[in-house]
Formats: sequence, C-alpha cells, structure tokens
Amino acid sequence: MQVREFIWEPEEVYGEYFNSDIAEFKRTVSVIRVRAAAGCGQRVVAQQGLTLALYGAEGGKPLKCTPLSRFLDHYKLDSVAFSDDGELLALADGHQVQYVKFTESDFLPTGRLAGERVAEATMHSLCFIDPERCLGVSDRAVLLYERGVCLSQRALPEGPLSLQRDRVLVADRGVLRVHRAVDWEPLDEWPVGPVRALALSAGGRVAWIEDNGFHLREDSQELEVPRRPPGWEKLRLEFAGERLFLRDATGKAWNWRPQAPLWQEWSGPFLGTSGSWWFDLAPDGFRSFCDGAEPAPQTTQRF
Repeated sequence: MQVREFIWEPEEVYGEYFNSDIAEFKRTVSVIRVRAAAGCGQRVVAQQGLTLALYGAEGGKPLKCTPLSRFLDHYKLDSVAFSDDGELLALADGHQVQYVKFTESDFLPTGRLAGERVAEATMHSLCFIDPERCLGVSDRAVLLYERGVCLSQRALPEGPLSLQRDRVLVADRGVLRVHRAVDWEPLDEWPVGPVRALALSAGGRVAWIEDNGFHLREDSQELEVPRRPPGWEKLRLEFAGERLFLRDATGKAWNWRPQAPLWQEWSGPFLGTSGSWWFDLAPDGFRSFCDGAEPAPQTTQRF
C-alpha cells in the first residue's frame, strides 16, 4: 500500500463571548482542519475552511493556497473532481460549477461559473465523463456541464445513484440499471430488492447493499462475497480502485477488498475517495492511500 502524507497550514478562527455567571469575557480559538481532498496524477487539492490548497503528489507543504471565494461567491464547496489527465478541476456549489486549470503551481479559473444558483441545493457527487464535460448529482437533479455551460438537467430517479467516468448506476423500482452518462442510454440491467446503497467502480464493478446483504457484480456476473455488511442505516458506498468503502451516518468507515474479503473498520477520521486513492486525517495534516502502483499521469507539465 502506498501512503503519502501532506502538511496542512491551519486556519484559526478567533471569537469571544461573555460569561454572565462570573461576569467575564472569554476568548476562544478554533483551528479548522482539512475538510475534503481529491487527487489525480501529480496533483492533490485540499479544502481547508475557506481556502483551497494545491499540493504536489510527493507530499509536504502546499505549493499554492487560494481563497475559495475566487471561484465560488458564497464560500461553499460541496464537491470537487479532477479530469482523468489531472489538468482540470471542477468545483461545485449546489447547481453551480466552476472549472479550474493549473499553470505552474497556480489555480486559473477557466470559463464562467456554469449553472444557476438554487437555494439550499447541495451537489453530492461530481465526475468528469470526458476532458471537457462533467456530470453532477445534487439533491434535486442530475446535471451535465461543459466549461461555463449547463448542458442539461434531468430529474432524479427514485433510488440511489452512482457516477463513474461515462457511466451512471441507478436503482429504480426493483431494477439496477447502468446508463451511458451523456444520453442516458441503458447498457445493462438486472432485478434487485430494495437498494440501500450502491457504487460503481472505474473498472466496471458494481457493488450494492439491499435487505439480504452486500452484493458485488462484474462482467454481468454476480460474485460470491460475504453478505453481511457492518451496518444498515443511511449507508454510503465508494470505490477506490478495487477497495470498497462503506460509511454510516456517524461518519464511521469500513473497507472491503477481494484480497481480504472481510469488512474491516478504518481507524481515524475518513475524508473520502478520489479515483484509486482514499484520504484520511493525520495529526499534522492528511494522508492519501493507494493499493498498488499509481497510473502514470497523462501530462508532461511539471510544477
């Protein structure tokens, strides 16, 4: 397993309040730690409060920090995604998406902010489907974006949904369906029970949890796996390469992989997955993990 460590530069928030019981003011200081991270090729981006930080993949201190308000007016970042070549970053705030590219070690907004601001909308997931377009799933719709333009908007299906590159996995009225992302063309389907959580991997594996337990499918065949997942309520599944992560409503995480097919609890605060990598918090920053060798980046740009 490859592990990389990154140092975060803390943001400190100061405040004071009056304690009426003893008639004195108290001053407080809170340190905001990394809230989310994503990586691709030789770049890693982390959100630290109201700041985005760009790291080289070898770790260490950030190469560049920039305020989130440079891209999103309301300081709110729901989702972040890298293109496969690591050249473009998409940042989502509700139904609004901003594309960012990199010059040397700097962020450069490209194209205007796409989409419309929708009150209280949240973008739950974001994924590039080709070098220019990305697909997003909010709590209200499925949206397709190009640089500066929202190309289409589709109503949410009744069941859970998962994105991976140019595929969409949907649970809909007792059937799991795989669609092509751009035109929603159905590619595969099979009957299931009520689905609690699902995930689609970059390699085409499908994982889901229903009333009778955990299932894994590959090349149109269901694989033999241990059926009992660690929990049942408000679950979320995420792939990182072949490894599968399950999170419950409290944020506790477990991981499963074919080489050791038992659910194992992940120790420490789990941040999430990005491609074949997954991230958690460390005492002085955050860490990325990967099984096996990382694919070589498809760009020759160095920073």
